[in-house]
Amino acid sequence: MALILIVATIAVVITNSIGPFPTPKELASEKSLMVAVVFPGIADDVKQYSCDGYEIVEEVIPSGVDPHEAQLSPEKIRVIKDADIVIIGGHTPADIKSRNIARGIIINITGIKGLTLKTIPIYNVTNVHFPIYDPQNYLLFMENLIKYKINVQNSKCIDNTQCNYCINLYKSYIDTLHERINELMAYKSCAAGIQSVVDLPPAQYAIEWLGLRVKIILSPSGEVSSQYIKPSLLRRAEEVLANGGVAVVTIDGDGKPISKVGEWLEENSKRLNASIIYVKSPFIKGTVTSKLTYIVGQIEAANLCTH
Repeated sequence: MALILIVATIAVVITNSIGPFPTPKELASEKSLMVAVVFPGIADDVKQYSCDGYEIVEEVIPSGVDPHEAQLSPEKIRVIKDADIVIIGGHTPADIKSRNIARGIIINITGIKGLTLKTIPIYNVTNVHFPIYDPQNYLLFMENLIKYKINVQNSKCIDNTQCNYCINLYKSYIDTLHERINELMAYKSCAAGIQSVVDLPPAQYAIEWLGLRVKIILSPSGEVSSQYIKPSLLRRAEEVLANGGVAVVTIDGDGKPISKVGEWLEENSKRLNASIIYVKSPFIKGTVTSKLTYIVGQIEAANLCTH
């Protein structure tokens, strides 16, 4: 009986000293590349071009959440600190905090060398809101991300099988990306010369590559919760729409405007018989290329393409 008690005591001591067994994710992360995606909505893009079995993609801010209002939980802070690569949008409070606590490589979307940043009309300030909604900016971002993935895999992999598999896979993704972007770029400037009014800044990147010229952004701050529109902007927006301009409304996964500003734009565009192009929010699930394809389909359906 005494022997049994001693054995049991030793077992308890050993168990307490080693702590709980690691989860499969923790075991995998020892040899896997870990990418933390702080900006909501692009985790699907990162996952689509990941290396299965040797890469973990963590969505820090859930899809559908306005990044301007997001807060980082203690659990997500740990994810950011543990990640090999951290992807941030560049200007929100969560982005800034992530940049300060990250230990791995930081990819700031707005700071990528060669990226084309647009200017918000009237206010004449740089539009830092989701520039990768432009297909060429998106390609540049993904090429940079894959380059960093290859570098990290070279330093982390424990055998040639992992190295060769992942690196060859990443390189093949570059060709796939170029093919998809080339398909989209067949529509570049096809709607040239058409003026537009958009609700939120990301929509400028989503449609100007098609040739549409954004005259007004009703909510230049980009905050979805904002409900105020300057009366002078409303009058100018109505003039643009009444004279053949196109409304560009940002929607959620259910096809509804994500902001009060978007609701106003949709309602008044219908009143003025103006064409409406719907842009899926960059915050919701779905890859950027699929969202761009959705826009192109509407441009064609509305006969806005001139070639």
